[in-house]
Amino acid sequence: MDCDDSSHAFPYFPDGNVVLAAENADHKLRHFRVHRSILALHSPVFADIFTMPVQPEAEQYDGVPLVRLSDQSEDVSEFLKSFYGPCTLLPRHRDPNTPLIVRGVLELATKYQVDVLRTHIVQRIEEDWPQSLAEWEAAETEFHRIFNEFMATGPDDPEGAWLEEMFPEPASAIRLARDYDIPNILPAAFYAMSRLSPEEDWDASRAVDRDRLLIVGERSARWSLLHNQDLLALIRGNKLIGSAVARMHTRIFETVDEADCHGGPLCIAARKRFCGLFESAGHQDPLYELRGFYSGEQFGLRDVCESCRSQLLSEAQVRKQAIWDLLPDYFGLLDD
Repeated sequence: MDCDDSSHAFPYFPDGNVVLAAENADHKLRHFRVHRSILALHSPVFADIFTMPVQPEAEQYDGVPLVRLSDQSEDVSEFLKSFYGPCTLLPRHRDPNTPLIVRGVLELATKYQVDVLRTHIVQRIEEDWPQSLAEWEAAETEFHRIFNEFMATGPDDPEGAWLEEMFPEPASAIRLARDYDIPNILPAAFYAMSRLSPEEDWDASRAVDRDRLLIVGERSARWSLLHNQDLLALIRGNKLIGSAVARMHTRIFETVDEADCHGGPLCIAARKRFCGLFESAGHQDPLYELRGFYSGEQFGLRDVCESCRSQLLSEAQVRKQAIWDLLPDYFGLLDD
């Protein structure tokens, strides 16, 4: 094949001894000249390819063997770059577009069994999603801290585009995890989705006034990326979580040892009043309810004595942990 410099794409090394060819999104061929030893070192698939003898009639390009790939050239370029230096593909932490950005390269790392690159990408994805209740609550605290900063600076702040663009987006994360076997992020990602309505769509929300979302701190998701299996998992999870927490607050208040109460009738009345208030609050986000109600971040435990307050906080923590631990079961992730 004749050499066309305009089709060369990085990496293209003059001393390379093999050329890989792949089409870009416009169906134009791009060529990458690299080293067989480097490819074989990182990928057992390429190592096997290069063990086969080169036939005299084999296609060549720029004086060396040509290997045609069915992959997108944009992904091939990023994939090959990782063999010659630090991976520069990964965005900042918690970038909501990370699953979309890394998908192509993760596909190639999996296909060509480049385990080091795949592990690097997977670990980076996992860092964006809490693996424990403590990590989840830390992420929620960070969200509310940044939200308060947005409220203080106002939507005219040049740094303040979209609040939710500073945090991972769950639907694309679920799609990536399902397609490329990253199960550790699924419980948190599904729980994050369970708090949203299909009306809170990532693309549709950007067709409305930006300031509205900044003010109320709304979140959205790329709902169209979910498959039927995922939607059924959400329906199942929402139902099971709702059933589990239907009388949760009543049971929490029933754990109080009246013998240790130092507040008398005032404390008893306050506990009953707040129990009713909590029961009517709904259960769209029970982890937030339990944290907010019992820590004082929302309604607090006004008029509840210190002894009863301590017991309630302890029991609320137990209930939160139980919900978190059961998320894989609620969303049917143990069946996968």
